[in-house]
Amino acid sequence: MIIFPNNDFKYRGWAKELNLLGFETSANKRSYVFAPFEIARHIFKGRKIKAFVFRYLNDRRSFIKTLFNGCADLIIILLCKILKIKIFWIAHNVDKESNTYHKYTSLFRRRIINRYANKIMVTDPLLIPYAKDSGLSEEKLDWISFGPPPKKEWDEKNRILLQQIQKFRDRLKTMSGKTNVLLGLCVSSSSPKVSHFLYAPSFVLNYSSKESCVGLVLIGKLPKGEQFDRARVLLQENENILYIEENFPVNEEELATEIDFIYKSVADISLPYTVYVAAKIGKPIITHDIGFLSKMITEYGLGQVVPITFGGSSSDIIHFLQSWNPEITKKFLSQRSWKHGAEKIISALNLN
Repeated sequence: MIIFPNNDFKYRGWAKELNLLGFETSANKRSYVFAPFEIARHIFKGRKIKAFVFRYLNDRRSFIKTLFNGCADLIIILLCKILKIKIFWIAHNVDKESNTYHKYTSLFRRRIINRYANKIMVTDPLLIPYAKDSGLSEEKLDWISFGPPPKKEWDEKNRILLQQIQKFRDRLKTMSGKTNVLLGLCVSSSSPKVSHFLYAPSFVLNYSSKESCVGLVLIGKLPKGEQFDRARVLLQENENILYIEENFPVNEEELATEIDFIYKSVADISLPYTVYVAAKIGKPIITHDIGFLSKMITEYGLGQVVPITFGGSSSDIIHFLQSWNPEITKKFLSQRSWKHGAEKIISALNLN
């Protein structure tokens, strides 16, 4: 039995492959503070627990709730040490958590798990040097991969979105007088680490050319804060941006024929799952020269990095998009899968 604290699609991707390889899994479906009870429940049922996998260590806005999560960490670690259960940490965020409202509590949680984990896995081999620089235990470090995204439902919301995108493209053609319209898609969380909301208006302005019009379809609620409040006005007023301020499951695979590239910009040291989404549909990622994502895109050739100062030439990016070879993404996915991730977990179980 291997226990995870989050029952999300990433857990289900790894769990399916672990099950096929003969390993039973379980995920805590309630609040994180109940994770210790999940361990106790399986123990009382006589099940042998081999590992507990820590993942996201995000703060809660409430200090009390964040403190409860920290107490849950300590109880889990204590139970694991008493019962000889191995502790793994899949560090989705290398330098800091996406949501850090209580700096010192967050730092304590990361340090305590760093100390007691048997294995720490980042989400791409390129992240290992950054993890070392961030103080994660070098001798414990390895990497684990995700796999391609699961099939999403093609529902009424997505059918309406498809129509909106088609109308948006037609409007851009009419407005600009250009037949060549290049559309980017950005489906975003409302995490404060995302930067694309801030740079999108300047991006479409600077990278349109005499021959081509660049537009963006941005979907997702804005993070809280004054700079994002100001960005909302600019996004809503920009004629080259279709901004839909909602969070809903977007079926990128079915929309792929209407999209020329994926637009994403993240300021921290983490791997956005958007990389796997873009690879699955064979589209390049356009990002800015900040954060780890820009380094990854350059290293693997998965897209184009443009400066936040917009010093690049519009013709360069348009030429890149028009000459893009989607075969590049197949190579990336061939080296990463949910099975590979499951095998990494099993390999870690065999540590002394």
